[in-house]
Amino acid sequence: MFKERAIKSGFDLIDFWAVDFDWQEGKPFEHHWQDYRTWKDRSLKTISDFGYTKYPKKVNTSPA
Repeated sequence: MFKERAIKSGFDLIDFWAVDFDWQEGKPFEHHWQDYRTWKDRSLKTISDFGYTKYPKKVNTSPA
C-alpha cells in the first residue's frame, strides 16, 4: 500500500519543506520560505508566496 501511495502522489509523503532563495554550495542552508502540513490541514503549498524579487548571485564553480 505504501509503494502504491508513493507512486500515485509523492507529495503525500512530504509534511514540510523549505526554500533557500540564496543557497550557495558550502554555505549553510537558511530557509526564507517554508510550508508544512498539520493534522487538521493536510494541504501543502507547492508555489511560494514569499514574493522574492531578485535572483541570487551566481557563484563561479569552474576551476581557476
